[in-house]
Amino acid sequence: MSCCINNQEIQTCSNNQTQQEIASLTKTITMSPKMQYGENDKNYVIYAELPGVNQEHVHLTLDKNVLTLLATQIISVTSDFKHVLGAGLPVTFQRKVILPEDIDRDGLKAVIKDGLLKIEILKKPEVATAKITVLAG
Repeated sequence: MSCCINNQEIQTCSNNQTQQEIASLTKTITMSPKMQYGENDKNYVIYAELPGVNQEHVHLTLDKNVLTLLATQIISVTSDFKHVLGAGLPVTFQRKVILPEDIDRDGLKAVIKDGLLKIEILKKPEVATAKITVLAG
C-alpha cells in the first residue's frame, strides 16, 4: 500500500524530516485501498478495504470501462490529542480499475459494511452465434 502526501509518495520519515514536519505539509493523506477481484458466470465482484469509511463518503463513477473509487475516512480526535503523521487527518482512498468489455453498465451494485466495500457488476449475456440462411437471388 502506498501513501502519498501532496502527491509525493513517502516510504519512511527520513532525510531529517520529523513526522510533524511531514504532517504539516498537508491536510489529507491519499492511499490506494487493498482490493480483491473475482468473477463467476453472471458477474464480476470487487472487494475494497475502506476502514472507517461510511456509505455517504464513498463515491463510485464509471466512465466507459474505467471504474473510479473515491472514499474519505474522517477520524475524530480530541483536542488534547498530540498530532503526528496521519493522526486526525482525513484519509482519502482512491483507485481506478479497468473493467472488461462485457460488463452491463446498468447492472452495478455496491454495498459497504464494516469497512469492506463489495461491488458487483453484471456481465452482459452472451449473444449466441446466429446462423444466416443464404437465399438464391
